[in-house]
Amino acid sequence: MLVSIQLLGTAEALAAEAGFGRYMKKRALEPLQNYVLPLLAAKSELKRAGIVADKDLDAARSLLREGSLSSLRINARAVGEYAERLETSSDPLRLINNINRSVEKFDSYLLQASREQVEKQDTTEFVADSLTAIDNLLGTVPQDVMDDVTGQSTDSGS
Repeated sequence: MLVSIQLLGTAEALAAEAGFGRYMKKRALEPLQNYVLPLLAAKSELKRAGIVADKDLDAARSLLREGSLSSLRINARAVGEYAERLETSSDPLRLINNINRSVEKFDSYLLQASREQVEKQDTTEFVADSLTAIDNLLGTVPQDVMDDVTGQSTDSGS
């Protein structure tokens, strides 16, 4: 174990990583607005999943895998990368992880409750934690970009 940890910092390991990196395509980021709007939509979909969970746990789980929530991780990661580039957050990785963790916690509860492994409870706290996590990440978005996106969403009738 110790040897493998030491190898991570060696020149050979770094060269191997660089060589492998040649075969991996990294997409350039699209404009920040393209990631913010789906995050705003994901907030609405999370609220809807919380409401549906009161009646049908499996349907609520399905909602967590559809629409804007299906690409939540990708959009959150992109906004976090912009936050790092624009230096609007000291720890964007923590913000992204909070989103992922809170949605996973909600999903896990829904699964366990549907299998009757835990007692059914109000989902308000799970939804609130997820919404707060998304809001914290959206707080790193420059105000002019946020104004532009919210103007787009009201213009499109959403």
